[in-house]
Amino acid sequence: MCKGYCLYLLLSLLGVVSCGQSDVLEKIAETGQTLVTEETSNDEQDYTLTDTLAITLACDSAHRALGCFLGANQAVSPGDPNYRYTLSSTYAEFKSTMDDVWTRVDRKKETMQKWAKSELSDVHESNGTLFYPFSGADLLHADLFFPQFDTLLFFALEPAGSIPELSTLYADENLDAYLKGLHKSLQDILNLSFFRTKVMQVQFKGNVDGTLPLFLHFIARTGHELLSIEPVTLAVGGKVIPRVNDTMNYPVGYRFSIRNMVNEKQKVIYYFACNFQDTSFALSDSDPLMPGLANDSTIIPFLVSQNIKATYLKSASYLLHRRSFSIMRQFILDYSSHIIQDDSGIPYKYFDESLWSLTLFGSYSAPIPLFAERFEEDLHAAYREGSLAVRNLPFGIGYNSMVGTSNMLYARKLQKLKG
Repeated sequence: MCKGYCLYLLLSLLGVVSCGQSDVLEKIAETGQTLVTEETSNDEQDYTLTDTLAITLACDSAHRALGCFLGANQAVSPGDPNYRYTLSSTYAEFKSTMDDVWTRVDRKKETMQKWAKSELSDVHESNGTLFYPFSGADLLHADLFFPQFDTLLFFALEPAGSIPELSTLYADENLDAYLKGLHKSLQDILNLSFFRTKVMQVQFKGNVDGTLPLFLHFIARTGHELLSIEPVTLAVGGKVIPRVNDTMNYPVGYRFSIRNMVNEKQKVIYYFACNFQDTSFALSDSDPLMPGLANDSTIIPFLVSQNIKATYLKSASYLLHRRSFSIMRQFILDYSSHIIQDDSGIPYKYFDESLWSLTLFGSYSAPIPLFAERFEEDLHAAYREGSLAVRNLPFGIGYNSMVGTSNMLYARKLQKLKG
């Protein structure tokens, strides 16, 4: 029962402009200035950065072994420091379940990789920087569609988390609980292709405290070797600096260095837990207030410095349809050369055809009932009337995850506006 359910969940994952606004983005990017709109809350918290250096988790065998342990996809030798922990019956069940799921997933990935190589050829086979907002720990699709990219930028509300101390977990007889918590967290992201933030808020306050262990699982399962992990944050102006105290740092993040075990290609992954809304936001009354982009001087400058080539948007809760996400929406349009998304990303009406070459894939009828109010008549007309070429999408992806019900839009910029 557990194996069948997990298989369904992971297959579901695979089955899943204003001139004034541009001026705001340009000013933030160039000067690092804090800008406050009339909607900004007056009770912002002061996220002062400390100069104390954090401990860098360097490239060593212990962290590589931990990545393999949480990935549960390689045989662990008796000499491995985590070998005794693999003797747990819960770990054996976890590994067996994941092995079965990923065997089926790897077969389905072949269809998706073939499609990407053909339809996304101008971005698929070249390096660059990928921007993946509202991503959670979805390394699977980032690696699938953009395997040659050197740098992957993941941003979401979900907490960054921490590295588990397995010896403590084992000594306290909590390993079973931790692995079950990791399994449950994987179920949520695999079932919905994205983190249900409110559910994750509860789960990540339990045994598994954030996205880090999920990244370690996906790093291993996508055929990569973990080289190093560094806890990082951003200073004013977008500079990446070591992270010391999560209560004093914003945004809280990690920098991973990984290597493909087949072609030896190395890449860097950043994950930052942050707010992309224009104004301040908190997950709950007990969580810290996260500044909005209108009065933040770290995130936009960092993104500008990364020279983003492509932005990928999937199962993004239709947040970029909202007026309260106007800064991020405009940033993506101004600074991306390529945008690949489903209809939960940027509304169709924002793609000026004098600036973008558009290709539609799959079919579009309506969002799932939860987001019914985000129906786009103009996008529906574009699919129905044939004003744009509509190409085949031979797999399911996103909220409408069944084959034949999913959609994707590929936008290529005709001219670069910024950067």
